[in-house]
Amino acid sequence: MQRLRASRSQPLQPRPIWLTVLPLLFVLLIAGSHPVEAEAGSGQCTGYPSPHLRMGVNVAKEGGVSIDDYDVTELYAGWYHDYNQQMAPAHPVGMLYHQMLRTHIDTSRLDALIGDLVDANPGAVWVLGNEPDRPGQDGMIPEDYAAFYHDTYTFLKARDPTSRVAIGAIVQATPLRLRYLDMVLAAYEEQYGVPLPTDMWTLHGFNLPENCGWGADIPPGMEEFRAEGVPCFTRYSEHGNLETFKARIRAFRGWMLDNGYRDYPLNLSEYGILLPPPHGFTYPVVSKYMLASFDFLLNTTDSASGYPADSNRLVQQFAWFSLNYYAYGEPISGLNGNLYNHDSRQIQPLGQDFAAYAEKRVLSTIDLQVTALDAVPQANPGLPMTLQGTFINRGGIAATNVAMRFWDGNPTDGGQLLGTAPAKPQVLPDCYHQYTSEFTWSPTASGSYTIYADLTADNLARDQELSNNQQQLTVLVNEGIAVTATPQPTPVPTATATPLPDQTDITVGPTTGGTLRRTDQNGNRVTVQILGDSVTESTTFRLQTSEEETDSASQAARQFASQEFTVVAERAGTIIEDFVLQNPAILTIEYDDKDVVYSSHVGVTEQNATTVEDDMTLYVYNSATRTWQSDGITLLDRDVDANQLRVITEALGRFGLYGSTPTDVNILFLPVLMK
Repeated sequence: MQRLRASRSQPLQPRPIWLTVLPLLFVLLIAGSHPVEAEAGSGQCTGYPSPHLRMGVNVAKEGGVSIDDYDVTELYAGWYHDYNQQMAPAHPVGMLYHQMLRTHIDTSRLDALIGDLVDANPGAVWVLGNEPDRPGQDGMIPEDYAAFYHDTYTFLKARDPTSRVAIGAIVQATPLRLRYLDMVLAAYEEQYGVPLPTDMWTLHGFNLPENCGWGADIPPGMEEFRAEGVPCFTRYSEHGNLETFKARIRAFRGWMLDNGYRDYPLNLSEYGILLPPPHGFTYPVVSKYMLASFDFLLNTTDSASGYPADSNRLVQQFAWFSLNYYAYGEPISGLNGNLYNHDSRQIQPLGQDFAAYAEKRVLSTIDLQVTALDAVPQANPGLPMTLQGTFINRGGIAATNVAMRFWDGNPTDGGQLLGTAPAKPQVLPDCYHQYTSEFTWSPTASGSYTIYADLTADNLARDQELSNNQQQLTVLVNEGIAVTATPQPTPVPTATATPLPDQTDITVGPTTGGTLRRTDQNGNRVTVQILGDSVTESTTFRLQTSEEETDSASQAARQFASQEFTVVAERAGTIIEDFVLQNPAILTIEYDDKDVVYSSHVGVTEQNATTVEDDMTLYVYNSATRTWQSDGITLLDRDVDANQLRVITEALGRFGLYGSTPTDVNILFLPVLMK
C-alpha cells in the first residue's frame, strides 16, 4: 500500500489534514464471452435478471480478513472481488466472484503458478492487473503492460477457452489516462500484429487530481504528458462531483466506441468517496453521492455508445469501495466509504443505505435450464453407461439443493425414475457457471429408450419458466455392439406466440404470484407481474384506467397525455393506499413511435425519436406533492426496435411514461396506456 502526502505547494485551502491518500484503487469486471482476437462476443449470456446482480463491493483483505468474516447476507449485493484469486471462491448468498491476476506474476511460469487454479474455475472472470496506470499499484509503462496482458490472456484462453478476460482498470477516465490506454493498444498491435483482444473492459471511477502532490499521479512512462493531468483541486468537494463522475463514464464509453470496443461490457470495478469527513465528506454527503450514482449506473443508456446487448446501458456492473477497508482515524489513517467496520465487522449506516437500496432491486426468481443431455456408452445390455446432464441458472438468485433426475420415459406421463444425481448445494445466478450431473444406468435390454432429465430444487417454486427444466434424448441399445448409446438430444419446444388474454384483476397469496395484462385500442399492452412472496396475506390487484382528475394541477400534468394506467391493491374490497410490495413487480410497457414523439420535448420527430427512447422512463404520481417521480423504479431492459420497456418497482399507484426527462414533470407527462 502506498501512502502519498499532500504537497504544501498545492493551491488548496485549508491545508489538507488527510495525508494518507488513496491506497488500493482497485479493479474488476464482468459479462460476455468473445473469440480470441478482438471481436465482439455472441451475447450468449447478456443482461442480468435481477438489478442487484449488477451491484458489487470491493473486499479489502488487509488484516487477514475475507468476505466470510462479514455478514453480507444483510447487504443484498450481487458480486464482489478482493484483488486476488481463489481456488474455491466463497459465494455467500449467491454472490458472484471475479478473479484477479496482478502484474508481478512471472508470465514465463503461468502453467505452474495458475494452471490448477484455472482448471478449477472454468468460465471465470479474470482481470489482468489492478491500475496498471498508477505507481504504487500495478504500475507499468504501456509497452510492458501490453506484453503482460498478451502472455496472460493467451495462456488463459488456451487453458480454458470459456474464460472471460478483462483489462485491468485505470484509475479514472481522464484525457491523460485515456492516452495511456491508447498507448497500450498501439504497443499491443505493434508487438503482436493484431488488435488487443478482450472479453470486457474494467474502469475505476474516482475524481482525483493527477498533476499534484497527491491523488492518482502520472502514469508510468508518461512524464512528458504531465501537463495534461488534472491539476490540484481548488476545493475538496470536486472529489465528490457527481456530474464529473457521470461525464467520465460517458467519456470512457465514447473511447470504447472510437476504438472498436462498443460491443463489449464495461465493469466499473471500483469507485466511491475516499476523502474523510474533515474534508467535507460526512456520512450524509457520501450516502447521497452513493445512492445517486446507483440510479445513474443502473438506468442510464445511450443508443450511440452503450452496450447493445444490454439495452445500450453504459455500465454493466459496478462495485463500491469498500466493503470493509479501515476507516479514517487513529491510529490508522484509512479511507471513507466503508460499508462495514473493519475490526468490529458490524454494518455501518452507509452499509444500511446500500442494503436498503439493493434489497428493493432483488428479483427473487430462479430459472433453471437443462442445456445439454448426453449418454456415454460403456457396453452391451446389462452393463452400465453414463447419463450426463448440464444445467445453468439464469434467474435472479441462487437455486438451492438442485438435483438432476433421470427418467426412462416422460416423467409427467408414466415415466420410470432411474435415479437422481447428488444435489448441488448452490447453483449461482450466472449462465457462465455451468453445472454437470451424472448417473450410471444399466439398460436391461436392447432397444430404443427415451431418456428424460429434469431438475428439482428447494426453491423450485421461484422458477418462472419450468418448461426449460427438462431435456430428453433417444438412446439406442443394440445387442453385441460395444458402442451401445447414440444420444439424440431433443430441443425444448418453443413457447407458442399466441398472446394471452387480458387479465385486469388477480388475487395472490403469500407464496403465489400472478400477472395483470391490459391492451389498448392500438394493440399496445401493459403487463404487471406480481411475484411470489410479495404479500403477507391474500391481496387483490387491479390494473385499470385512472379516473380523470378535476383539479387544475392534474389537468396540466395531462395536457400532453392520451393514456395512463393505475395498479391498486385491495383487501376486503378496500383499496390500500401507498401499498408497497415485499418483492418488486415487473412492469412491461409497449408503446408506439408516435407515443415517443408525443411525450417528448419540442423538436423531436419520428425520425430522431430513437435518442429520446434512451431516456424513456416510467414515472409514478406522488399525490402529496402532485409530481411525477422515478424514485424506486429501476430499468430491467428496453427494446427500442420492439418499442418495449421493462422496469421493476415495489410501489404501486398511477403510472406514466416520459420520453426525454422533462424539466417540470407536471408539464410534460405522457401516461401510457389505457383508454
